[in-house]
Amino acid sequence: DYFRLQPTQNYRSSRIESQFMAQAAVDGFELSASDDITESVLPTLELGKILFDRYAQPVVDIARTYISREFPRLSRIVRFFYRRKLDKLQYYIYTKAPERLDAERFRRLVTQAFSARRKTLRNALKGMVSVEQIRGLDIDPGLRPETLSPAQFAALAALR
Repeated sequence: DYFRLQPTQNYRSSRIESQFMAQAAVDGFELSASDDITESVLPTLELGKILFDRYAQPVVDIARTYISREFPRLSRIVRFFYRRKLDKLQYYIYTKAPERLDAERFRRLVTQAFSARRKTLRNALKGMVSVEQIRGLDIDPGLRPETLSPAQFAALAALR
């Protein structure tokens, strides 16, 4: 299983490690192994990026064009009520999605982010990513690495 160290708004499906471990101890279980699976996850992230670029992005573009052309009123209503969310989604899809996920840079960034306990992104990623670049992704540099989503780490790794 995978865990979060703290509650976040981004992911609710994973468990909080301390709560899980406390419940496991109550039920008579103990931790037998703890592994960092970053290296195992990287190929999956690369495949996800390839599939998104080849299949999901063209479908979104076609659907948006079709709905705008065939149902202009509906399109305007949806854009009016959901414009902020749509703008943010479009911004991330077109601007922040990396052209190609650099697996090595992603690994180094995640390793550096989690190498020291209780460090903020500002301090943990010093030398790899500037505070201005972090803010440019609408991420607070004062956050701790465990509060970021994998997509936010991918966006940080895409920065040069």
